[in-house]
Amino acid sequence: MLLDYSLGTDQSYLWFITRDSFSTFLLPSEALLKPDCTEMRRLAGDYRARLRNPGLQHAYEQSADSLSRILLGPVISRLAGRRILIVAPGILQQIPFAALSIIGTHDRERTPLGVTNEIVRMTSASAFLEMREEHGGRVRPPPGVAVFADPVYDPSDPRLAPDKRAQGSAADKAMSRLPFSRDEAQAILGLFPSGSSLSALGFDASRENLFRAGIGRFRYIHFGTHAIIDQI
Repeated sequence: MLLDYSLGTDQSYLWFITRDSFSTFLLPSEALLKPDCTEMRRLAGDYRARLRNPGLQHAYEQSADSLSRILLGPVISRLAGRRILIVAPGILQQIPFAALSIIGTHDRERTPLGVTNEIVRMTSASAFLEMREEHGGRVRPPPGVAVFADPVYDPSDPRLAPDKRAQGSAADKAMSRLPFSRDEAQAILGLFPSGSSLSALGFDASRENLFRAGIGRFRYIHFGTHAIIDQI
């Protein structure tokens, strides 16, 4: 199924498309969505700060709940654990849809969408159709996974030799380590036979290894890394 969002000055829209149905829903304007989007984006990646500060955690949950109701609320009863293709423009590209909640009606339990559904992100529905047509006859590679996770970003990372570590302002500006991405990667690798997987963790999770790994032979590719969004 496809969730295709469009942002507007006066009104935004959600087009919900399945193989045999098409529905349109009105959403708030881009200006009204922006505060919650900005707040969730700001707090989503800083989980350490949220662990230390209950106020930040509460602010994160409020923004996530608000966006969950607005962006998923109109179709929440139809998702039913299915694969979802999400096309989200503008500031919605910065929202981690997998972290949006399917909120229980009675117990207020927050179930992340990424737990119940497989999510595919695209910037254009038409580009997706073009890709399907272009690669429709391609033979799928055998089941296997290439995993790149827990790379070394921070010049003060303890995995670096002491004489290679940076101190002060250089270290402060670096991206922080994603320690749980290694646990996640190892759990994923454990689902596949060793001969059908590629493990690139820590120093091995590099751009150079990515391009020489022959990842076209793997059906699944997992990146447990930071991402930088190009606003252009």
